[in-house]
Amino acid sequence: MKPKSITFDKKAQDELPQHIKDKMKADREKAVFEKKLKTVTEDIRSKLPRLMELQQGSIIRIDFIDGKSMTEKVIEIKGDLVFYNFSKNTISDFKINSIEGNIIEASEYYIQRVVILGTEPMLNDVLETIYCLFDDSEKYNLDTQILDLWDFSKPYLHQQSKGLINFLHKILLK
Repeated sequence: MKPKSITFDKKAQDELPQHIKDKMKADREKAVFEKKLKTVTEDIRSKLPRLMELQQGSIIRIDFIDGKSMTEKVIEIKGDLVFYNFSKNTISDFKINSIEGNIIEASEYYIQRVVILGTEPMLNDVLETIYCLFDDSEKYNLDTQILDLWDFSKPYLHQQSKGLINFLHKILLK
């Protein structure tokens, strides 16, 4: 017998134990938060093209010829060599043949392509985006609110609170 989906069955949902309902609600809230964070991050990167350039700290996706891929952070660039963490204790590298847009053609036979996903936005990037979009009277109010919400012990946007991400989502994507 094939199990029934409870997605659209209100009675089945109501009969679930409370801890399952709470977990489902938390999963939905997490998915909404992650979508907002992704949207805000992409919006900031689109307004600040320097965040999409290959540099130390850039996040790259390496697509291998066997169909697998991995996402890593660039730790160093020396000439045409890019060094990245292959695993926790292993540093690997590849040689750049060419870069076109956000696609890198690497010379290693086992790499199909490398995609530059961008650098993680930080506070200065968020403020620069605000300064590009709003007039002086709005900038002061917005940057004060952002500074009040920003957790300075955490440098990256993805480490910030739901409150800040919701606020940025609201003002950047109105």
